[in-house]
Amino acid sequence: MTDPTSLPNFAQAGPPQSPAAPPQGGGSLREKALAALAADNIPAQVDDDGDIVFSLQEQQLLVRCVDSEPGLALLRIFGQWQITDDLPSEPAKRLNAANDVNLAINFVKLGIAGDNLVVAGDHLVGPYDDVAELIKGTSGMLLQAVQAWHQAVTGPGPHVAEATPEQLQASADAFAEQARAAQEGGEFA
Repeated sequence: MTDPTSLPNFAQAGPPQSPAAPPQGGGSLREKALAALAADNIPAQVDDDGDIVFSLQEQQLLVRCVDSEPGLALLRIFGQWQITDDLPSEPAKRLNAANDVNLAINFVKLGIAGDNLVVAGDHLVGPYDDVAELIKGTSGMLLQAVQAWHQAVTGPGPHVAEATPEQLQASADAFAEQARAAQEGGEFA
């Protein structure tokens, strides 16, 4: 058995020193997020709940910043979309489509709240993280997830919960191809 006192104490080692990722300027995570959006010429405002509201590709997104311990914070980028009457109304169909996307894009999470599709991506942010890149990348993934959900809910299926292994592989291959195409042609602003 290893003597625990012989192991290095990483908690006291201090922050990593990396010339490739210098710490961003001081200030709260909200201030950094607002500065990141302003640097990309994206108008943003803080709502009554303290969330940052901005539009991307004519879609409203929000950023919630929760500063906690010194040097560590939670950054949530999220949005919600009303499910229109032209889409299937069966809860199982909507939830299965959300499940499909949750399993295909592990980075974001989707849920159904009443007649709304809610999509979010969360990050634990440290002093060496690039807040601008986190917002850009996550925002793009959220919009891609909404499109994928729409395709899944209107598609013939089968959904992951009901599919055979062969159908799952074909679906995964098709989704990967769509993701590659979106990545090659997509831009943030």
